[in-house]
Amino acid sequence: MLNFRSIWTIALCTASLSAACAQSHSLECNAACVADVKRETASYRPFAGATEEQWQTAFDTATGELAKGDWAQPLSEIQQEFCRTPGKVDSAKVRDLENDIFKKLAHEASNTHIDINAALSQPESASGAKALAQMRAEGMKQAILKTKVREFMVSCYAPPSANAGAH
Repeated sequence: MLNFRSIWTIALCTASLSAACAQSHSLECNAACVADVKRETASYRPFAGATEEQWQTAFDTATGELAKGDWAQPLSEIQQEFCRTPGKVDSAKVRDLENDIFKKLAHEASNTHIDINAALSQPESASGAKALAQMRAEGMKQAILKTKVREFMVSCYAPPSANAGAH
């Protein structure tokens, strides 16, 4: 929920895209972001049949885990690349930064040792439910990061002017 402090911070960050603003707020997910993450996770197998409460639990777990990591710096670099010269983005650099983020995410997920078989075949058992919750949190982290990258791209993209070069 947005409060006065959050609105003020967003306004300051919008007014000046400083690295500090981008780093400290690049993982915040407003209502539009949450809706985009919901659309993204709707096609993820672990979310099939998930209740709103289960989805929210996965979202809360994922945002908490992402907040503990050092995700703000690479996201900030992507945001700066999109916003520095809108319409003239170094796509190879952005792709490399995205690949680094998702490799790190995959590495972290591999260290959680999720029992995928139990999660998908025995979700009603205690171990299956725990594994499914972990799978959902990992999928949610991926969806949040993808959504944030798309958000930066859309918010900073300025198509070339139709009159550019006509002068």
